[in-house]
Amino acid sequence: MSAGEGGDMSAGGVGLGELLDAARFERLRRAGALVLDVDDTLLARERSAGAGGVASRGEESFAESAAAALLPELLRCGFRVGLVTGHGWRQLERRLVMPVVERLKESGDAPAIGRLGIYANRGATKIVWDGERHAVEEIYGGRHQLRASDVAELRALLETLGAEFDAKVRARAEWYGAAFPRFDFASLPARVDEREGAVLVLRPIPAQRHAAEGRLNPRAEVYERGLELLRRAKLEADYELAESGRSSIEITRRGVSKEAALGDLLTEASKATGESVACVEAALVYVGDEFDAGGNDAVIPRVFPRVLCLSVAPARGGVETGAGVVSLARASGAEGTAATHALLAHLLSLSA
Repeated sequence: MSAGEGGDMSAGGVGLGELLDAARFERLRRAGALVLDVDDTLLARERSAGAGGVASRGEESFAESAAAALLPELLRCGFRVGLVTGHGWRQLERRLVMPVVERLKESGDAPAIGRLGIYANRGATKIVWDGERHAVEEIYGGRHQLRASDVAELRALLETLGAEFDAKVRARAEWYGAAFPRFDFASLPARVDEREGAVLVLRPIPAQRHAAEGRLNPRAEVYERGLELLRRAKLEADYELAESGRSSIEITRRGVSKEAALGDLLTEASKATGESVACVEAALVYVGDEFDAGGNDAVIPRVFPRVLCLSVAPARGGVETGAGVVSLARASGAEGTAATHALLAHLLSLSA
């Protein structure tokens, strides 16, 4: 089975031309969609190193990202592009979407804006274009937003988790500092934030990636404690917890995930193309960086086996990222946003 049919690629010798050949390209543009994660896939969490090799402060935006700069041209060429991200909508609009829209309007290609699908807040918020502006889709949001009557109780639950963890750190500050050298303990105490009525976020909590030894994972322990508190509050039927990003725990309505967003995007693409949902799924390409167990992209190949999933995470020797996932880093010779840039440039070269 070829990668385009959902199978894994063997290590070595597979370039972008073989991974996305002319036939796959035509299916993608005619019936599918190119779906992109944002952080460390399209926009880097840190800006590229400048003079002296020191990374600039702050996250990348459209102006700094070579990969993002290609989005307007892809939309002009007829591609449907989806953004599925944990970002809040207003942050995403400022960093990425507004510059794309402005670029298309300046070039006289405003109708191409309608080919951009946007799902923010881990899929809880759907953004639609009405021909003049982007707006939150209320019917979709009504199924996925937090209920206002529950927010205070849910916030208190996360604040309890944060306070318990902070107490543990204070009691063993020296041990935690040595065990998690890649975590900034100066950022404690953990705090709770609400994003656009869709997500409650507790951060920061150190995760496995911050540990000196990979086996330690306090965020997983805090997560399990959160599940217990959610059950005690009798809210587990309507809400769920997730370990998200590098150091967050989030509460959303049950069913909110990139899975829900991609399912809705498939339906929208089916309506736009007249193709069946199964046909759209087989033509779709999804690009992300967290396909490992617990990563927020891992659900995609598991639930949508026909989708070609490409990982921009660093390639690991001769081992593929996982079932149904192909290493774009290996195929392109780059990783992170540079791998995404290579893919988008390849698609544009086929469009010429």
